[in-house]
Amino acid sequence: MRLLLMRHAEAEPGCDADPLRALTASARIRLAAPEAAILAELQSLHSVLCSPYRRALDTAGLLLRSAGQGTLSPLVDDALCPTATLDAAVTLLQQYIDDGPLLVVTHQPLIGRLIPWLCDGATAPALAPSPGEMALIELEWPAAGLGRLLRWHRL
Repeated sequence: MRLLLMRHAEAEPGCDADPLRALTASARIRLAAPEAAILAELQSLHSVLCSPYRRALDTAGLLLRSAGQGTLSPLVDDALCPTATLDAAVTLLQQYIDDGPLLVVTHQPLIGRLIPWLCDGATAPALAPSPGEMALIELEWPAAGLGRLLRWHRL
């Protein structure tokens, strides 16, 4: 399975715990015109999972519209909130692993723990992806060290 794990695009200044923080105008512009490699991945999506926070929902929605996937609706789950546990996020991924290519839009610090856990194993150090960064990972099953990082994108 191909998995796109993305930290939401740049949000307006404010508290990280604020679920209503909106995206910046410049983030909206970048999401409207992603590079060709990202568009190709987005056009093959079968499912989209997303945090319920506004900045994550808006990121997913704008990317889907840009890729002509406007009829695909993000499935919202608290397991993708910033303070969610790695176990909760992995359990969620396991439910969608057979659905084909999957986009997941979430937050830091969760994404910074999830990417290295999937690709390098349980002892891998956390990452600090910037807003709008995305990892393309290939994996058979979401478990420690079973993923292979194919590409890193930045919007």
